[in-house]
Amino acid sequence: MATNKDVIHLLDLLRTRLLGDQSVEKYVNSFGIAQTPGEEAKKTKLCTKEQNDQKLKDWQSFRNVQELKPAGIHLESSHDSCLRNITFTKKWNFYPGILKLPPITVDDSTGPKFFNLIAYEMCPDFDNDYGITSYISFLDSLIDEAQDVIDLRNAEILRNFLGSDEEVALVFNEIGTDLVPNPKIYRDVRCKIQEFYDKKSMTWISEVLHTHFSSPWTVLAFVGALFVLGLTIAQTVYTVIAYIDSKNQNSGQKKNPKAPKPKAKLV
Repeated sequence: MATNKDVIHLLDLLRTRLLGDQSVEKYVNSFGIAQTPGEEAKKTKLCTKEQNDQKLKDWQSFRNVQELKPAGIHLESSHDSCLRNITFTKKWNFYPGILKLPPITVDDSTGPKFFNLIAYEMCPDFDNDYGITSYISFLDSLIDEAQDVIDLRNAEILRNFLGSDEEVALVFNEIGTDLVPNPKIYRDVRCKIQEFYDKKSMTWISEVLHTHFSSPWTVLAFVGALFVLGLTIAQTVYTVIAYIDSKNQNSGQKKNPKAPKPKAKLV
Protein backbone atom coordinates (compact mmCIF):
# COMPACT_ATOMS: atom_id res chain seq x y z
CA MET A 1 0.00 0.00 0.00
CA ALA A 2 1.21 3.44 -0.77
CA THR A 3 2.30 5.71 2.05
CA ASN A 4 2.38 9.48 2.42
CA LYS A 5 5.87 9.43 0.87
CA ASP A 6 4.94 7.58 -2.31
CA VAL A 7 1.38 8.57 -3.18
CA ILE A 8 0.45 7.14 -6.57
CA HIS A 9 -2.88 8.92 -7.05
CA LEU A 10 -5.00 11.66 -5.49
CA LEU A 11 -7.53 9.00 -4.51
CA ASP A 12 -4.68 7.09 -2.89
CA LEU A 13 -3.80 10.16 -0.81
CA LEU A 14 -7.43 10.63 0.25
CA ARG A 15 -7.78 6.94 1.07
CA THR A 16 -4.61 6.97 3.17
CA ARG A 17 -5.82 9.99 5.13
CA LEU A 18 -9.17 8.35 5.84
CA LEU A 19 -7.85 4.91 6.76
CA GLY A 20 -4.43 5.67 8.17
CA ASP A 21 -1.06 4.44 6.99
CA GLN A 22 -1.30 0.66 7.39
CA SER A 23 0.02 -2.24 5.40
CA VAL A 24 -2.19 -4.56 3.36
CA GLU A 25 -3.65 -7.31 5.52
CA LYS A 26 -2.69 -10.77 4.29
CA TYR A 27 -4.01 -14.08 5.41
CA VAL A 28 -3.80 -17.75 4.58
CA ASN A 29 -6.68 -19.41 2.78
CA SER A 30 -7.81 -23.02 3.09
CA PHE A 31 -5.13 -24.12 0.63
CA GLY A 32 -2.31 -22.53 2.67
CA ILE A 33 -1.65 -19.82 0.09
CA ALA A 34 -1.19 -16.26 1.32
CA GLN A 35 -3.59 -13.91 -0.48
CA THR A 36 -5.06 -10.47 -0.23
CA PRO A 37 -8.84 -10.22 0.09
CA GLY A 38 -9.05 -9.08 -3.55
CA GLU A 39 -7.17 -12.10 -4.84
CA GLU A 40 -9.18 -14.42 -2.64
CA ALA A 41 -12.47 -13.05 -3.93
CA LYS A 42 -11.46 -13.74 -7.53
CA LYS A 43 -10.76 -17.43 -6.95
CA THR A 44 -13.14 -20.29 -6.29
CA LYS A 45 -12.53 -22.05 -2.99
CA LEU A 46 -13.82 -25.30 -1.60
CA CYS A 47 -16.53 -24.87 1.03
CA THR A 48 -15.15 -26.70 4.06
CA LYS A 49 -16.87 -27.20 7.41
CA GLU A 50 -14.56 -24.63 9.02
CA GLN A 51 -15.55 -22.04 6.42
CA ASN A 52 -19.23 -22.77 6.96
CA ASP A 53 -18.79 -22.38 10.72
CA GLN A 54 -17.04 -19.04 10.18
CA LYS A 55 -19.82 -17.85 7.89
CA LEU A 56 -22.37 -18.66 10.56
CA LYS A 57 -20.24 -16.81 13.11
CA ASP A 58 -20.00 -13.76 10.83
CA TRP A 59 -23.73 -13.71 10.14
CA GLN A 60 -25.58 -10.78 11.67
CA SER A 61 -29.31 -10.52 12.26
CA PHE A 62 -29.48 -6.82 13.15
CA ARG A 63 -30.36 -4.44 10.31
CA ASN A 64 -30.01 -0.92 11.64
CA VAL A 65 -29.56 1.30 14.68
CA GLN A 66 -33.25 0.99 15.57
CA GLU A 67 -32.80 -2.74 16.17
CA LEU A 68 -29.68 -2.21 18.29
CA LYS A 69 -31.24 0.32 20.68
CA PRO A 70 -33.80 -2.07 22.24
CA ALA A 71 -30.96 -4.50 22.92
CA GLY A 72 -29.17 -1.90 25.06
CA ILE A 73 -26.50 -0.88 22.54
CA HIS A 74 -25.60 2.82 22.67
CA LEU A 75 -23.75 4.90 20.08
CA GLU A 76 -20.75 7.10 20.86
CA SER A 77 -18.24 9.07 18.83
CA SER A 78 -14.65 7.86 19.02
CA HIS A 79 -13.41 11.40 18.18
CA ASP A 80 -10.91 9.75 15.84
CA SER A 81 -10.46 10.59 12.16
CA CYS A 82 -9.37 7.07 11.20
CA LEU A 83 -12.32 5.15 9.73
CA ARG A 84 -10.82 1.85 10.87
CA ASN A 85 -11.27 2.70 14.54
CA ILE A 86 -14.68 1.16 15.18
CA THR A 87 -14.97 -0.60 18.54
CA PHE A 88 -17.58 -2.30 20.68
CA THR A 89 -17.26 -2.56 24.46
CA LYS A 90 -19.49 -3.20 27.45
CA LYS A 91 -19.71 -0.50 30.08
CA TRP A 92 -19.11 -1.86 33.58
CA ASN A 93 -18.28 -5.18 31.82
CA PHE A 94 -21.98 -5.95 31.65
CA TYR A 95 -24.38 -3.26 30.43
CA PRO A 96 -24.85 -1.27 28.27
CA GLY A 97 -23.01 -2.06 25.04
CA ILE A 98 -21.10 0.88 23.57
CA LEU A 99 -20.51 1.05 19.82
CA LYS A 100 -17.94 3.74 19.00
CA LEU A 101 -17.51 5.07 15.48
CA PRO A 102 -15.33 7.87 14.10
CA PRO A 103 -17.20 11.07 13.20
CA ILE A 104 -17.99 11.68 9.54
CA THR A 105 -19.25 14.76 7.70
CA VAL A 106 -21.88 14.21 5.01
CA ASP A 107 -22.31 16.82 2.29
CA ASP A 108 -22.75 17.02 -1.48
CA SER A 109 -19.28 15.54 -2.07
CA THR A 110 -19.78 12.45 0.10
CA GLY A 111 -21.50 10.30 -2.52
CA PRO A 112 -19.09 10.94 -5.43
CA LYS A 113 -16.08 10.74 -3.09
CA PHE A 114 -16.88 7.30 -1.72
CA PHE A 115 -18.06 5.99 -5.10
CA ASN A 116 -14.66 6.91 -6.56
CA LEU A 117 -12.74 5.47 -3.60
CA ILE A 118 -14.64 2.17 -3.85
CA ALA A 119 -14.02 2.04 -7.62
CA TYR A 120 -10.33 2.71 -6.94
CA GLU A 121 -10.17 -0.22 -4.51
CA MET A 122 -11.75 -2.45 -7.16
CA CYS A 123 -8.91 -1.81 -9.61
CA PRO A 124 -7.24 -5.17 -10.37
CA ASP A 125 -3.72 -3.74 -10.12
CA PHE A 126 -4.29 -2.06 -6.73
CA ASP A 127 -3.25 -4.40 -3.92
CA ASN A 128 -5.36 -3.34 -0.93
CA ASP A 129 -7.58 -4.63 1.89
CA TYR A 130 -10.83 -2.94 0.75
CA GLY A 131 -10.83 -0.65 3.78
CA ILE A 132 -13.20 1.97 2.36
CA THR A 133 -15.54 -0.65 0.92
CA SER A 134 -15.68 -2.44 4.27
CA TYR A 135 -16.32 0.80 6.17
CA ILE A 136 -19.21 1.84 3.91
CA SER A 137 -20.65 -1.68 4.13
CA PHE A 138 -20.52 -1.52 7.95
CA LEU A 139 -22.08 1.96 8.05
CA ASP A 140 -24.77 0.86 5.61
CA SER A 141 -25.64 -2.00 7.99
CA LEU A 142 -26.48 0.64 10.62
CA ILE A 143 -28.35 3.10 8.40
CA ASP A 144 -31.67 2.04 6.97
CA GLU A 145 -33.93 5.02 7.55
CA ALA A 146 -33.97 8.66 8.66
CA GLN A 147 -34.27 7.80 12.36
CA ASP A 148 -30.95 5.94 12.17
CA VAL A 149 -29.32 9.11 10.84
CA ILE A 150 -30.92 11.13 13.65
CA ASP A 151 -29.49 8.78 16.28
CA LEU A 152 -26.04 8.98 14.68
CA ARG A 153 -26.28 12.78 14.68
CA ASN A 154 -27.31 12.85 18.32
CA ALA A 155 -24.28 10.69 19.15
CA GLU A 156 -22.02 13.21 17.29
CA ILE A 157 -20.97 10.50 14.85
CA LEU A 158 -22.56 12.01 11.76
CA ARG A 159 -22.62 15.69 10.79
CA ASN A 160 -25.32 16.39 8.23
CA PHE A 161 -24.52 19.20 5.79
CA LEU A 162 -26.38 17.54 2.94
CA GLY A 163 -30.03 18.21 3.68
CA SER A 164 -32.72 16.08 5.24
CA ASP A 165 -31.96 12.93 7.21
CA GLU A 166 -33.85 10.94 4.56
CA GLU A 167 -31.35 12.14 1.93
CA VAL A 168 -28.41 11.02 4.06
CA ALA A 169 -29.94 7.58 4.56
CA LEU A 170 -30.55 7.32 0.82
CA VAL A 171 -26.93 8.25 0.02
CA PHE A 172 -25.47 5.47 2.17
CA ASN A 173 -28.05 2.96 0.97
CA GLU A 174 -27.05 3.72 -2.62
CA ILE A 175 -23.31 3.61 -1.97
CA GLY A 176 -23.64 0.39 0.03
CA THR A 177 -25.50 -1.51 -2.68
CA ASP A 178 -23.80 -4.69 -3.99
CA LEU A 179 -20.53 -4.13 -2.12
CA VAL A 180 -18.12 -6.99 -1.40
CA PRO A 181 -16.28 -5.99 1.81
CA ASN A 182 -13.30 -7.65 3.41
CA PRO A 183 -14.87 -10.06 5.94
CA LYS A 184 -11.88 -9.78 8.28
CA ILE A 185 -12.26 -6.05 8.81
CA TYR A 186 -14.69 -5.31 11.67
CA ARG A 187 -15.30 -9.05 12.13
CA ASP A 188 -14.52 -8.83 15.83
CA VAL A 189 -16.85 -5.84 16.23
CA ARG A 190 -19.69 -7.51 14.34
CA CYS A 191 -19.35 -10.71 16.37
CA LYS A 192 -19.39 -8.81 19.67
CA ILE A 193 -22.46 -6.84 18.62
CA GLN A 194 -24.28 -9.98 17.52
CA GLU A 195 -23.38 -11.80 20.74
CA PHE A 196 -24.68 -8.90 22.83
CA TYR A 197 -27.73 -8.51 20.59
CA ASP A 198 -28.68 -12.19 21.00
CA LYS A 199 -28.85 -11.97 24.81
CA LYS A 200 -32.51 -11.63 25.78
CA SER A 201 -31.59 -10.45 29.28
CA MET A 202 -30.00 -7.32 27.80
CA THR A 203 -33.21 -6.59 25.91
CA TRP A 204 -35.26 -6.94 29.10
CA ILE A 205 -32.92 -4.64 31.03
CA SER A 206 -33.06 -2.08 28.25
CA GLU A 207 -36.87 -2.20 28.13
CA VAL A 208 -37.14 -1.73 31.91
CA LEU A 209 -34.74 1.21 31.90
CA HIS A 210 -36.44 2.83 28.92
CA THR A 211 -39.95 2.33 30.28
CA HIS A 212 -39.43 3.20 33.95
CA PHE A 213 -36.26 5.33 34.03
CA SER A 214 -36.51 7.44 30.90
CA SER A 215 -36.52 10.74 32.86
CA PRO A 216 -34.91 12.06 36.08
CA TRP A 217 -38.34 12.30 37.72
CA THR A 218 -39.01 8.59 37.34
CA VAL A 219 -35.58 7.86 38.82
CA LEU A 220 -36.29 10.13 41.81
CA ALA A 221 -39.70 8.52 42.26
CA PHE A 222 -38.08 5.08 42.25
CA VAL A 223 -35.44 6.13 44.79
CA GLY A 224 -38.16 7.65 46.98
CA ALA A 225 -40.21 4.45 46.79
CA LEU A 226 -37.15 2.42 47.78
CA PHE A 227 -36.53 4.76 50.73
CA VAL A 228 -40.13 4.42 51.95
CA LEU A 229 -39.95 0.66 51.50
CA GLY A 230 -36.73 0.57 53.51
CA LEU A 231 -38.29 2.57 56.34
CA THR A 232 -41.33 0.28 56.35
CA ILE A 233 -39.16 -2.82 56.55
CA ALA A 234 -37.05 -1.29 59.33
CA GLN A 235 -40.17 -0.35 61.31
CA THR A 236 -41.61 -3.83 60.87
CA VAL A 237 -38.37 -5.48 62.02
CA TYR A 238 -38.18 -3.17 65.04
CA THR A 239 -41.79 -3.98 65.99
CA VAL A 240 -41.21 -7.73 65.69
CA ILE A 241 -38.03 -7.56 67.76
CA ALA A 242 -39.78 -5.50 70.46
CA TYR A 243 -42.66 -7.99 70.54
CA ILE A 244 -40.30 -10.96 70.88
CA ASP A 245 -38.36 -9.26 73.71
CA SER A 246 -41.59 -8.45 75.53
CA LYS A 247 -42.82 -12.02 75.16
CA ASN A 248 -39.52 -13.41 76.48
CA GLN A 249 -39.69 -11.15 79.53
CA ASN A 250 -43.25 -12.24 80.33
CA SER A 251 -42.38 -15.94 80.05
CA GLY A 252 -39.40 -15.41 82.36
CA GLN A 253 -41.58 -13.84 85.02
CA LYS A 254 -43.99 -16.80 84.94
CA LYS A 255 -41.19 -19.32 85.44
CA ASN A 256 -39.68 -17.43 88.41
CA PRO A 257 -42.58 -15.90 90.39
CA LYS A 258 -41.63 -13.80 93.37
CA ALA A 259 -42.20 -15.42 96.85
CA PRO A 260 -45.00 -13.72 98.85
CA LYS A 261 -43.91 -11.62 101.79
CA PRO A 262 -44.67 -13.19 105.23
CA LYS A 263 -47.44 -11.52 107.17
CA ALA A 264 -46.46 -9.76 110.36
CA LYS A 265 -47.60 -11.50 113.58
CA LEU A 266 -49.46 -9.55 116.22
CA VAL A 267 -47.89 -9.63 119.71
